Amino acid sequence: MEKLLTLFLKDKKNLKLRNEIIKNYKELVWKIVHSYKYYPKVLEKQDLFQEGILGLMKALERYENMGFSFINYVIDIIKFEIRELIRKSHTPSIPERKIKEERKLDNEELMEETIPLTFSKVLNPHQYWLRAVKHEFFMKKLKKNLSDTEFKIICLAFGIISGNINHDYQPSYSNSDISKMLILTKTQVKRIKNKTLTKLKKIFKNKNKK
Repeated sequence: MEKLLTLFLKDKKNLKLRNEIIKNYKELVWKIVHSYKYYPKVLEKQDLFQEGILGLMKALERYENMGFSFINYVIDIIKFEIRELIRKSHTPSIPERKIKEERKLDNEELMEETIPLTFSKVLNPHQYWLRAVKHEFFMKKLKKNLSDTEFKIICLAFGIISGNINHDYQPSYSNSDISKMLILTKTQVKRIKNKTLTKLKKIFKNKNKK
């Protein structure tokens, strides 16, 4: 799986590789879909699955290998897209309280599992600690090399969690959403994001050479 992802990141126009990755991640999408017990009657599980696949495709399109795990990133995107579909399809038959409870349970259960590529193993306490330490080091690296605006845009665009990686949830946002949050134009957000990505790629490339 990692080999396929590495090849795809070098050539994101390769539809054959993209479709192969999507095929391998279908089980993960279904696992997330089945964690939702409350959703509008107008929706079926297949609708949630299709939205999850769209989320997976968005994750593949947006993901850049900058030191954070693809599996955690893709889970966040899939969950966010499914929740948005449920929210937009919301009817009075499903109390808002139920949706909030579902969101909380879904977050807790999936974060406890932290579904790896095998979809079966669970991280032990030491692995959780190590994951948190690596994340903290990564965040310090970002803050050290980026301006405040660059840091905020990258975190919002790629769903990078600024708090506890083992418990917090951070969706990724479009350039349009980020522009509204930071009071910038979409063009400014796009320009800063692209410039920052180029900067980070150089930083991590130099780090790997050492």
